[in-house]
Amino acid sequence: MIQQIKNRLKRVKVNFWRFGLINTIKYLFKNAIIKRPINQINFYLKRKKYPQNIIFITSLPKSGSTWLSNMCSGLDGFNSFAPMKWNTYISKKWDDSRWDLDKDIFKEFRTKLAVIRGHTWALPNNIDVLEKSNLKHLIGVRDPRDKLISEYWHSRNFPGHWAHKQANEQSIEEFISYKLESGEFEKETLDWVRSWLKNRDLKKSIIVRYEDMLNNPTEVLEKIFNFLEFKIERKKIENIIEKNSFNKITGRKRGENDNTKFVRKGVSGEWETIFSEEQKSLFSEIGEDVIEELGYQQTL
Repeated sequence: MIQQIKNRLKRVKVNFWRFGLINTIKYLFKNAIIKRPINQINFYLKRKKYPQNIIFITSLPKSGSTWLSNMCSGLDGFNSFAPMKWNTYISKKWDDSRWDLDKDIFKEFRTKLAVIRGHTWALPNNIDVLEKSNLKHLIGVRDPRDKLISEYWHSRNFPGHWAHKQANEQSIEEFISYKLESGEFEKETLDWVRSWLKNRDLKKSIIVRYEDMLNNPTEVLEKIFNFLEFKIERKKIENIIEKNSFNKITGRKRGENDNTKFVRKGVSGEWETIFSEEQKSLFSEIGEDVIEELGYQQTL
């Protein structure tokens, strides 16, 4: 109990640091007074509708995981949560250990209908926790070349991000070249994908491509819910998609760019016009195996 209180206070501190006093008060009111109590009531009323009460999503950063999480949270009774043991602030340096799975991480949600989203790596400890939980889970991916472009704008727009200073000092061309040549991109992105392709449980996991969500979200959600053995009517799926569409969330049409926003453009294939021929060649040398395994365009 004492540790749980410490974790909650730490989360409040992180929210205050990132979003200020007013938004922290709103966060506390929404979570402590509204979301968690109502979700717990929904758990007891609606638990029998679902084969599992937790939907766990691990995703490559900047690969539509917030969108996917929000759509899964559109299921009757479900809400998005972040485990108290996760340190979810934007790191001052690259450190993805903050998404590691503690052996008791899912106990917090044993009486919740919860969607949990993070960027967890397929390391032995994390795989072991998932195996013992017996949870079917989702793995979100994106064409790594587009992910790199999105990473640049995300880093520029969020002062707390560890690469913020670098992204502000470099053009997008310089940023891409640096990431590809330094080995950072392979270490942070390509190896994340490789870890899941190599270590995932084929029966307990499903890969969700961002591009498929863009092109046919209804088919993707149907596939996800069928995999989870959730019986969801197509009309309900269509309503979830409409509520979380790019137009609804941003007030812009897909393709209308705003580089200052978290939800920036909502398209795929930008790399084809932004990457130079040299950068395409560099990527081919380090990432062709990932492109091939994920089924993306192989001709660079």
